[in-house]
Amino acid sequence: HHLFNFFLERFLTKHNIAICKDILHESLPPNPQENISFANDTLLLVNQNLTYVVSQQLLSLYDKLKILTGLEINPRKSNFVVIDANPLPSFCNALTLLGTKKTAIEHLGVYLSNDPNNAKELTYNKVLSSMSKHSKYFSNMTGNIDIFTKIYLIKALIISKAQHCFRVYSPSTDTINEIWKIFT
Repeated sequence: HHLFNFFLERFLTKHNIAICKDILHESLPPNPQENISFANDTLLLVNQNLTYVVSQQLLSLYDKLKILTGLEINPRKSNFVVIDANPLPSFCNALTLLGTKKTAIEHLGVYLSNDPNNAKELTYNKVLSSMSKHSKYFSNMTGNIDIFTKIYLIKALIISKAQHCFRVYSPSTDTINEIWKIFT
């Protein structure tokens, strides 16, 4: 996985399709943004300089890495979200070689989308559903457990569901009220 990321980052930089950090925030240097990896999944941030020919070259790199490592990236299992509201048609055409277009992608319980409000709503709907389901299991299982064990279990099994999402999307007042309803 690290080897693949190394080559992918170099490829994005060489072909001038990597998003530069200074685009993300003016205080950052104009260096290419590294790939963001979670377990064996990787998020690539690319700009609209991506062309059909460059996508074909990237697929060729995938093939070379498969020969080198015995592992492969399967574009048919890859997904992408176009964040720009008005992407270039040639950019979208190039992306179709590398994966399937989605309006939102979920990873580790957090949705990413070109509409941040929709992504936030999808994320918290899933979290609230999961928290509610687990709290029902928890209330049926605890019986005669002491208060300290109950606090630990609630933190570990229920509240942890939302904590990860809090780091990505700030919860609205309505969301916080819904979380409180789960415990009352």
